[in-house]
Amino acid sequence: MIIILVTIPQFLKLFETFKTIDELNQKKAFYQQKGKELEAINAEAFRKDLDTALIALPVEKDIPGVMGELLVALGGSGMNLDGITFSNSPVESEKTQEYTITIDASGEQSSLRNFLERVTVAPRLVKLNSIEVSSGTGQTITAAITFVTFYQLLPKTIGSVDDKLPTVTKVDTQILSDIAEKIRSFPKVNDQSSQSTIGKLDPFRP
Repeated sequence: MIIILVTIPQFLKLFETFKTIDELNQKKAFYQQKGKELEAINAEAFRKDLDTALIALPVEKDIPGVMGELLVALGGSGMNLDGITFSNSPVESEKTQEYTITIDASGEQSSLRNFLERVTVAPRLVKLNSIEVSSGTGQTITAAITFVTFYQLLPKTIGSVDDKLPTVTKVDTQILSDIAEKIRSFPKVNDQSSQSTIGKLDPFRP
């Protein structure tokens, strides 16, 4: 009887030890697999993809950057800039932030359409919020075009070593490819020709 009383706790402790060893082996296998995945990452390609994503969604307001893109689009559309206003900055958090930019411009209706088409191919993530149009002299119109642009602060925490590595899906890859194409095709802010050339974004469109 005494032997049984002594042996049972030892067996129970042994089972707990086996369970702990099994958990440690699982963690070891997880870390080894994670290490292989990290070694397989192309650091140069990853850095390039990160730079591309940050152009579309930067970690700060980057007002000069988004204004440069909007003004390049405006300068090549035939519209004339009359004024610019900004909204108040929202309360900062780790979620996506936004602020509005209102561009007051004048020109022909076709030029306004051309401007909006040009904005759609800008790399920066912006959303058309509203348009207020009023008639001017002759065929001229005046418009107040309000855009919402976004940015996201860097996270304050980077996760745990026990978390799985995030994966880049085919959808993510396609989005990055689309952004990269916009970056290549969109006129640079310091491109003097973009400010003097007036015409349609698509020359084959009637």
